[in-house]
Amino acid sequence: MGRNRWVAVGALALGVGLAVNSLLGPFVADVIDYPLSETLINQTIGLDAYSLLVVAPLAAVAGLLALRDHAAAPVVVVGLAGYAAYMLLQYIVGPAWGEIPGVLGLQLALLVIAGWVGLGGWSALRGQALPEREDRRTAFVLLGFAAFVILRYVPTLAGSATGEPIPEESRADPTMYWLIVMLDLAAVVPATIASAIGLLRGASWARAAALAMAAWFAVTTPSVAVMAVTMLVRDDEFASVGVTVLLVAAAAVYVAFAAWLFRPLFRPPRSGLRPG
Repeated sequence: MGRNRWVAVGALALGVGLAVNSLLGPFVADVIDYPLSETLINQTIGLDAYSLLVVAPLAAVAGLLALRDHAAAPVVVVGLAGYAAYMLLQYIVGPAWGEIPGVLGLQLALLVIAGWVGLGGWSALRGQALPEREDRRTAFVLLGFAAFVILRYVPTLAGSATGEPIPEESRADPTMYWLIVMLDLAAVVPATIASAIGLLRGASWARAAALAMAAWFAVTTPSVAVMAVTMLVRDDEFASVGVTVLLVAAAAVYVAFAAWLFRPLFRPPRSGLRPG
């Protein structure tokens, strides 16, 4: 139970910290003066709203599940921690700060907590057992997720051969653009593909990795859809109805897949966070 309590405390602390970060941002108090273009400020407003209204409550749920030793605790914790790490890196590095921001300590602390909580969840996730008959189906769905991410960057990859400029909406914030490209293509896509191939080959680690990636997609991709919706609501010059509909639909697919995959974990509670 000792580890459960620490993971629960970490999840709750992460949720509170993300809520504070969102309240200080442009969504509410606008205390944090991010050196970003209007388009990225609009996206940050959407991201802050999602973190405050969805992720922070999810962190409370994760903490309670961990305290109760619920089987679903590890996967919720890992999804939450993955989202936090992915977004906090963007908050810290993306704006290309010319001076040290006052919020640096808070965001660095949250990044460390996300890593700590994520490792605790991963340690327990390795012991989760889901029906093996779903492994192949899960693998092919994950490969589809990876393909969708790659397709979004086809113009960037093709443009590298001809020296094309980055998309117009990102030219005022190139550091943020390249950070997200690297996170997606050098971290998310390889991890997703490796998890899928591992499942197909019956690797012992692959099921936990697949659960972790499915959880990450389910928690993170709706935030991208919310950012696109926020751009539309705020009449951003780069807002697109078509792109927004596509992102909302993709987020719905990711969440629905996670709900299907994780359904056995929400049966009557059993030992969830065990020493790995």
